[in-house]
Amino acid sequence: MFSLCGKKLLTTLLLDYRKIAYQVDHGTWSEKTGYDFPALPRQTRGNDCGVFVLMYTLSMVCGIGFQFQEMDIPIIRQWWCLLLMEQFQTDGDQYFTDSVPVTPLTGQQRPPSPDF
Repeated sequence: MFSLCGKKLLTTLLLDYRKIAYQVDHGTWSEKTGYDFPALPRQTRGNDCGVFVLMYTLSMVCGIGFQFQEMDIPIIRQWWCLLLMEQFQTDGDQYFTDSVPVTPLTGQQRPPSPDF
């Protein structure tokens, strides 16, 4: 259960998100929670939340369903790193392309299979 301080923070954040949504589109929005998605993969480790948010968003925007599990997160993290480094032309992508068999980088690669 949330403390009073936690509830106030949650309410403030929710109001901020509603303001941002209104700025993006003045139309009607529907709010969803994890309970609205029966096959939503659950996070149990404390350091994977960012990757989960990225994958939840990608899955919802593309309408493909949640086709990943927590055990896939290390591979998915590498995949996101490759895409970001290629997109923003960062140095260091050679290390990842040598260690993960995903070449050439085209921004179109799927996450590598876990049996590499």
